[in-house]
Parts: sequence; structure tokens; C-alpha cells
Amino acid sequence: MPSWQPNWNDVRWDWGAADDAIGSLRRVADLLEELTAERERIAFEAQRKRRGRYREEFDDHLRDLIQRARSLTEEFRYDLSETQVIQDYTARMGFFSSLSYVYARQ
Repeated sequence: MPSWQPNWNDVRWDWGAADDAIGSLRRVADLLEELTAERERIAFEAQRKRRGRYREEFDDHLRDLIQRARSLTEEFRYDLSETQVIQDYTARMGFFSSLSYVYARQ
């Protein structure tokens, strides 16, 4: 257990940065999905024309690339949804704390 306590007083949610991050993650995930689909389409055409050892190496390499691209896309979409959840939570907490401020003043 650390001997110090974090100073949470200076923490502020940056709505603009969160919106930018959400938009960037969405764009990158969409682009990665699009590029992966295009790579699969082109690879399928090449696979129809090839046989033998090099075809097997190509298939193995392609399978690894596609799996990594899909995994990254899932990570981006997960991070995107987590950021949205945090932003929604922050908005609700700000709303509730403003209500408690109003009630405390009455």
C-alpha cells in the first residue's frame, strides 16, 4: 500500500478530448475493417490461382494478418465503448452533483 494519497481535486473530465478520442477510435476501427475486407477480397483472388508450398505460407501469413486486424478492431471498439461509458457516467454524476448543490442551498 503506498504511503501517499492521490490528489483527486484537480481531476476534470475533458469532454472535447473524450469526443475526439471516441471519433478517432471509431474512424480507425471502421477503416481497419474496410481494409481487412479489401485485403481478404484481393487475397481470395490470389488464392484461386496458386497452389503448393508458397500458397500454404501465403495462407498462414494471411490468416495471421486477418486475425491481428480483427483483434485490433475489437480493441478499438472496446476502448471506444469504455470511453463512452465513462463519459455518460461523468455526465450523470455532474447532473446529480448539481442537483445536490441546488437542494443543499434551499
